[in-house]
Amino acid sequence: MFQNLYMTKKLGRNELCWCGSGIKYKRCHIDREHQPLVNPYEIEKEQKKFFTKKYCIFPDKSKCDGQIVRAHTIQRNGSLDKIAYDGHVYQLKPSLTDLFKTNGEAAPKSVGIRNATTFTGFCNFHDSEIFKPLERVSFLGNDEQCFLLAFRAVARELYTKRAAIQSIPLWRESDRGKDILSQQIIQEICSAYKKGTERGLATLESHFNEYVEKFIAKDFREIRFLIILLKNVPEIMFSGGFYPEFNFKAELLQDLSDLTKKSDLLTHSSFASDEGGAIVYSWLSSSDNTCRNFVESLLELNANDLPNAVVRLSFEQSENVAISPLWWDSMESAKQEAIINRFTYAGHPLVGRSPECLASDGLNYVNWNIQDIKVKMI
Repeated sequence: MFQNLYMTKKLGRNELCWCGSGIKYKRCHIDREHQPLVNPYEIEKEQKKFFTKKYCIFPDKSKCDGQIVRAHTIQRNGSLDKIAYDGHVYQLKPSLTDLFKTNGEAAPKSVGIRNATTFTGFCNFHDSEIFKPLERVSFLGNDEQCFLLAFRAVARELYTKRAAIQSIPLWRESDRGKDILSQQIIQEICSAYKKGTERGLATLESHFNEYVEKFIAKDFREIRFLIILLKNVPEIMFSGGFYPEFNFKAELLQDLSDLTKKSDLLTHSSFASDEGGAIVYSWLSSSDNTCRNFVESLLELNANDLPNAVVRLSFEQSENVAISPLWWDSMESAKQEAIINRFTYAGHPLVGRSPECLASDGLNYVNWNIQDIKVKMI
């Protein structure tokens, strides 16, 4: 997998560097092993700038008002405030400092609900106008609302993916001061990550553009969804998009390693409603082949396991999850550990995702009372 150790010794100073940067060797990796080591905390500090960049992601900027806001992917008033304790929720978003303190495992961090589940990817006008039917109207579960839940999740995923691409050059610099083999390993990992992330970004851009086109046309007919209505407020709330690889029966749905194909995209959202709470899975008809199969496998679960399957899936596929502190702190340590392990190691780049990743682990995380289930698949 890795390049020949002695390759760098054969390169001329004016030849292109072996790392693939497109820069001459003399301006890139020559004598890099003798350079000062890079502080990973400084890299992370610089990386955060990409993930907090302020710009409006909506393509048509003609109505942008210039005021970029912290756009909530989960509504603060009426949802996050219902599971918060002292104005805070928990989120699993560890920094390098946090990971060192916890031996590499994620741990819940207290986040104020003004900042939880936000991203700076919309101007005030577009955030207010686009999502008005979600923010100012009770959840009815109609086509438009399910479309907008998906649209917001996809926008946030795209914003995050763009930031991830932009931060790769920073991590390439982390091989300074290391031996040649370590340099090559780091560069190979970065190159592999870049290749997969670029393909993922291209796929996500395509999905996002499809949502934009349908939003502009006010055409919500192609939205598909599964709505699980609860009599109680869910202790976890989430918003995100993912490419289902396996269903709840451990069957392969799509090969995500095939970078020549556009992967089908499913979004999921959880929030409080007037009568309790709602879990919504939504997708466009262009992703029917995978998403319909995935949702059908979820519906085949018995009523007792379905809520726990939702919990397993949320931590398996999303990092944009808000957690009730009271729920988490009262949970048995074995259940906390199971969630943390699922979140930490899900889809690990070195081992991939197991076909059994969504199978029942025998743990009862929540006691949700399902009031109704609504489905639209055609």
